[in-house]
Amino acid sequence: MRGGGQSPQPPFCERGAFSGGRRWRIVWHNKGMAERGIMAVRMALAAGLLLALLVAGGLGCGGDGVEAGLVRGLIVEVVDRTPQSDAAPPEIATLRLRDAEGRLWTFTTDGPLDKDGAHLRLHQLLGETILALYERRNGRLVLTALRD
Repeated sequence: MRGGGQSPQPPFCERGAFSGGRRWRIVWHNKGMAERGIMAVRMALAAGLLLALLVAGGLGCGGDGVEAGLVRGLIVEVVDRTPQSDAAPPEIATLRLRDAEGRLWTFTTDGPLDKDGAHLRLHQLLGETILALYERRNGRLVLTALRD
């Protein structure tokens, strides 16, 4: 079929020149298929690189000066902002963590989180690490979420 589109040609076999004619190898006539395969790989790599740059830009520093991050560590201290009561959800004023490298992290909060001081003290007592998700705002590390 010649004309608007080319159909792939079937492979043919030929005797190997260096094997004394004992082996056969398949030779593809349609090199366009290989070139399209290489182009598809290049496009996938370019799309992956673009996605990585977009993700890195989104997680890094926003235009409002807020930087997000996370750290896993052992609880050193938990300070409650409000006392434990049924009327209001308990809030944490300050949380201090020590990461695996020995660095001390001090966080504040801007409201209640999904975990209260009593729950965090249990982790402290058992020596279990927690994952702290935070934002750096005006020089402060503000907790946004905690994960066991």
